Amino acid sequence: MKGLFLAILGALAAWFVISFFTNDWDTTGLIYLILGIVVGYQVRKQNTQKSANDAL
Repeated sequence: MKGLFLAILGALAAWFVISFFTNDWDTTGLIYLILGIVVGYQVRKQNTQKSANDAL
């Protein structure tokens, strides 16, 4: 969970810095990136639990 939080925080920080210098505050890409990070985290978590159950 800490990794997920740090990934989202890093995406926000990078978006802020890039937007500050380019003066383009469009959030569409940021929303898609955060959504992709969360979905990827959930899929990985589900696959890990499934692998653990298959080992039994």
